Amino acid sequence: MVLAAAALLFADGMSRSLRATLAVLVVLDIFGTGLAAYMLEAYWLIAVMAAALIGSLVRLVSDRAPGSMTQRGKA
Repeated sequence: MVLAAAALLFADGMSRSLRATLAVLVVLDIFGTGLAAYMLEAYWLIAVMAAALIGSLVRLVSDRAPGSMTQRGKA
């Protein structure tokens, strides 16, 4: 999860499809870790995964596609 998140954050030349794949895999990883934390009754980890999920969803919603019309200033 950390490596995929770092790749999303620092790799500017990444293709759009690879960026989308990594974003979906990070969200699935957060859900899986949260489910495992629930079964292990690790409530602090559930809280951390909830915060990670909120942050990931905010990033997905607010992140513009590279090369979009609004980013180039042709809105």
